[in-house]
Amino acid sequence: MQMGYWTDFSKSAAKLPLYITVCGSVIQHESHTPQGAPYYMLALSIKGAGRYETAKESVTLTPGRAILLPPNAAIYLRPLTKDWQISYINFNGSEAHEIFSDLAFGAYTPSNAEEIRATIAEIAALPRTRRQAQGRKLLYDLLLSVKEDMLQTPIPLQKKENESAIYRMVFYIEEHFREKITLDILSDISGLHKKTVNALFRRRFGMSPIAYVVKTRYCAADEMLKSSPELSVSEIAKRCGFRSLSFFYRNFPKAITPLEFRKQFKSMTYFPED
Repeated sequence: MQMGYWTDFSKSAAKLPLYITVCGSVIQHESHTPQGAPYYMLALSIKGAGRYETAKESVTLTPGRAILLPPNAAIYLRPLTKDWQISYINFNGSEAHEIFSDLAFGAYTPSNAEEIRATIAEIAALPRTRRQAQGRKLLYDLLLSVKEDMLQTPIPLQKKENESAIYRMVFYIEEHFREKITLDILSDISGLHKKTVNALFRRRFGMSPIAYVVKTRYCAADEMLKSSPELSVSEIAKRCGFRSLSFFYRNFPKAITPLEFRKQFKSMTYFPED
């Protein structure tokens, strides 16, 4: 479910000192982005609850809590309730780097949670021709307050000393999906028999461990097809761990080919008129 949502991955926007790539409010489902994304992410929890996790740390995001992630940070968002809703905005640019150059990223309790929500909603509602020009002005002022609050009200991430076997394997896959991953490797990581590993994945994700590896690779490829137009499809397949280009094309999880998917996404991308 998406509310007041828009996306802009255009080249013209990327030339700006501060630009927005994704903006909106969603009911957040379980989301794995192991390779991260090439932009900052500011997310405010506004309903229900969920968790942001890394391989070693985690934090619970309840209403009124926010998190700021840097570019290329691995993202794993796991709902704790079915109605977990977040308002979020993804952005990048030299001005963003300057604002957050001396700041550790993580979770915090904003003093202006309603202002964050209202500003994101206002940006999301802007007409197409004003999205970047007016949106980045609103965002710049918001980021200054975000930095101040992060320094004053940080929420420490909790170390995960005894993570379950299933998530030890999941995080290994997300960190090493570009490499060769076998059932034997996952068995060694978890300390479980291969049959048990297979059963755990089928029960938790409805697929085999190797199918989960392939899915993770396709998720990474999907993001790169949209955000890295300078790379060829074959180079993206290689960088995402696919050793066979024919396999990559044959099993691409869309009704179209990877190249057609890229062209289709490009045709849907908005080009702001500044």
